[in-house]
Amino acid sequence: FFEALLEKARTIPGVTEVALGGDLQPGTSWQTGVTFMSLPPVQPGKEPLLNAMVASPAWFETVKMRVISGRAFTDADVAGGVPVAIISENVARKFFGAKNPLGELVKRGRANTPGTPATIIGVVNEVRNDGLRVTSKGTIYFPLAQSEAANMWIVARTTAGSGAVIPALRTALASLDKDIPLAQPQKVEEHLASEVSEPKFSMLMLGTFALIALALAAIGIYGVIAYAVSLRTHEIGVRVALGASARTVLLLIVRQVLAITGAGIALGVVAALLSGKVIAKMLFGVSPSDPMAIAAGCVVLGAVALLAAAIPAWRATRMDPVAALRAE
Repeated sequence: FFEALLEKARTIPGVTEVALGGDLQPGTSWQTGVTFMSLPPVQPGKEPLLNAMVASPAWFETVKMRVISGRAFTDADVAGGVPVAIISENVARKFFGAKNPLGELVKRGRANTPGTPATIIGVVNEVRNDGLRVTSKGTIYFPLAQSEAANMWIVARTTAGSGAVIPALRTALASLDKDIPLAQPQKVEEHLASEVSEPKFSMLMLGTFALIALALAAIGIYGVIAYAVSLRTHEIGVRVALGASARTVLLLIVRQVLAITGAGIALGVVAALLSGKVIAKMLFGVSPSDPMAIAAGCVVLGAVALLAAAIPAWRATRMDPVAALRAE
């Protein structure tokens, strides 16, 4: 049935590549314990647990996964033939290290489970099929022709719009069995958007609160420093009356304020680096200690402190020294 569906899908105008897979990343629906026959036996029931997936020969090419070593599935991997499997790079690295895993034998479940072990014929790049927040535990792939499968994803690359391809796919499916529906037709972009909607909303809210916190911190710093400098108007008047230049007084005030602000920013950076670990699992492709974000926060708060010190000090130096001396 699936082979016939693929044949019909390939003839749809605009379809350039098409394949069938048991899962559509970044989700997974099947995990299995495995036994690598050449590795030391493990305690029964403690077999390594991997994500598992059934895929047609063109799956890796269609979804643009890379075959790192060995080969992908082909039409020669048929039912009744030599059982084969493909593993992801995390699996190869974890269980075989620098050793080449090609040709190794792997069996689902325990070593004494009935059935012929599959020969590893390829290693492909890792995908986040445990979700975008965590690194995948690794995946083992089995060819569709050698596996039992009920629910499958059909993935098609097209040069035509989905509005034309989806009805054609429905027609092709109905010609094989009118009682089987084509469920959840969508673009890959829409599928990914639904997968990331929850963490995206969480990060949007977190980012919004972070900006509010930065604004409140900036307002607080400006208010406190501006008030503290304004209280030194009398001191500034004395310095000017005794011959200090406005530039000298201004630099003195700014240097003192920036020293205090720098200490506060340093403590804030340390706190940010420590607290960043709390949100690490919510991030994808971004470090919780992103240097650009931390640098931007430091620059904003430093600039605010500079303005808060410079503006009142500059105003004080512009006052008549006698009036400044009288100010308390």
